[in-house]
Amino acid sequence: MKLDHSLPTVLSRNEMQSIIDHTPNLKHKAIIATMYSSGLRVSASAALLMI
Repeated sequence: MKLDHSLPTVLSRNEMQSIIDHTPNLKHKAIIATMYSSGLRVSASAALLMI
């Protein structure tokens, strides 16, 4: 029997801008912005090497 899968919830640009604006750490801001702009999943972004 096939399971029903729902689509993921996508945040609006305003919601993402609010999250980025309320993040005090510059490195975290860059990570969040990169994830959102490139469409990376959490597991893929966790595998990125931070220099």
